[in-house]
Amino acid sequence: MIRFIILIIFSFSFQTILAQKHDYTWYLGFGDYSNNSLDSVWGRSIIDYNASLSNESIHYNGVSFMDFDLTNATISDEQGKFLFSYNGVYIEDASHKPMLNGTDMSDSGYEGGDILIQGGLILPLPGSNNHYVLFHQSWEYIDTFGTAGHKLYYSIIDMRENNGLGAVIEKLQLIMIDTLDYGKLTATRHANGRDWWILQPRFDNDEYHRILLTPYGPEILPTQSTGILHLAGLGQAFFSPDGSKYAMFSAISQHQGNYLHIYDFDRCTGLLSNPLVHHYPIGPDDVGGICFAPNSDLLYLMAYKWIYQFDLTSTDVIATKRLVATKDTYIDTIPGTGAMIPPSFFCGHLGPNGKIYISSIGSVRVLTTIDYPDKLGIACKVNQHSVHLPTVNTSLPNFPNYRLGPIDGSACDTLGIDNFPLSRFRSDQDTSDHLEFRFVDLSSYEPEVWYWEFGDGGISGMQHPAHKYSSPGVYEVCLRVSNSNGTDTFCETIHIGTTSTGEKQIEIQVQAYPNPFNDYLTIQLPDHYYPVGAKNGAI
Repeated sequence: MIRFIILIIFSFSFQTILAQKHDYTWYLGFGDYSNNSLDSVWGRSIIDYNASLSNESIHYNGVSFMDFDLTNATISDEQGKFLFSYNGVYIEDASHKPMLNGTDMSDSGYEGGDILIQGGLILPLPGSNNHYVLFHQSWEYIDTFGTAGHKLYYSIIDMRENNGLGAVIEKLQLIMIDTLDYGKLTATRHANGRDWWILQPRFDNDEYHRILLTPYGPEILPTQSTGILHLAGLGQAFFSPDGSKYAMFSAISQHQGNYLHIYDFDRCTGLLSNPLVHHYPIGPDDVGGICFAPNSDLLYLMAYKWIYQFDLTSTDVIATKRLVATKDTYIDTIPGTGAMIPPSFFCGHLGPNGKIYISSIGSVRVLTTIDYPDKLGIACKVNQHSVHLPTVNTSLPNFPNYRLGPIDGSACDTLGIDNFPLSRFRSDQDTSDHLEFRFVDLSSYEPEVWYWEFGDGGISGMQHPAHKYSSPGVYEVCLRVSNSNGTDTFCETIHIGTTSTGEKQIEIQVQAYPNPFNDYLTIQLPDHYYPVGAKNGAI
């Protein structure tokens, strides 16, 4: 067991679960250190979900030029306030400067640091409101293996230090030296609702390193041999949002092809079981990633030009593979460079608004979304290049599902933590009829009953209802969710069109970036409606 000492008395009060908005701020983009002008496409794009899950805020940050190549780990506090980011080289704090003692976080010796997809992962230290644990991997070029992960570290950040900007108080603590798969650090909540499981695949092996993060630090458990060889390659690994599944995708080579591994996962024991393997040949550019749907029933595979969907509820999962999108002919012309780059389907990540976001292998300013990933087939609605960023980008932050509670009634439900439901939703306006809305439930901690009030007298008991308003206006929509432990209500006010024919001042959020600018300015306007005044009831 690896232990560390922190001079603090932890408060082990876990009777309620908070909002856990640790993934509500996303930092994206390349930093070009040869051209730090504020009006360039280099720098920081920020996606912020704090104001509304229905209309995420996208803006440009010209202060930070932290370079996110492939390694991207970001964390906010429980209320969604950005704390710090890690890019495989150093840690940047909320002032957009290197964190105290947060430089030289790589010992690989390679220019650019440790550049790996999912090469960093930030978790709140169980039992503490102020400490965070950064797990980070280094890489090496190893004879007979090629490029591989080599060392796995953890570092501890105390957010009380440096006037609340935080400081690294335990740095580059070695967990293991081994030949590891290239990145693929991912985690899920232990069934006790407090601790965290972290899996790290070994390189070209059937073994997985298992780490359990508790209030006492990372504990190394025996590796698990699954009996199924997995080949290391460019790709992603994730647990399903409910923690019951684990999937890993690796693009190996044109000769060896691509591999998708799917397992059941036991959140009590941390063990994998019931392996499924999908192997298929690839083309010269066929790299990609994976992502689970919010309901954990569907899995998406991004394969450069194509997006596939698998139904994990089927008795023959591999046979359910269906094509849900083919890359279109869109070209992103990068201002100031003359570069014309077609976006691809590369890495995926589930946002707190229930959409899957997909980056491109090329440095472009767009993301693709899957708007309704819980839906079968093309009803999932792949929306290509739908998110326009101020800066070029290729990475996505690496988050676990922070809003996962215990398995109530299980053998490891021993800490007295209960799944008190947390109400959240987003509202989507129909593009052909601005009075028609689709409401997507985003509640967590196992709600069992849904009750909607749409603000015009209409109600619904469905989880994801649709509702049509009779006229433009201002409506307060509320969702009350319940289970045997309690009830929670979340409300959001939406404006549809105008509310009168007379003069009326209505504030509309308009985003313009970059600022200042020379010859290129992006202005982003809302659609027919915009949500304002989000509020929630007590848990």
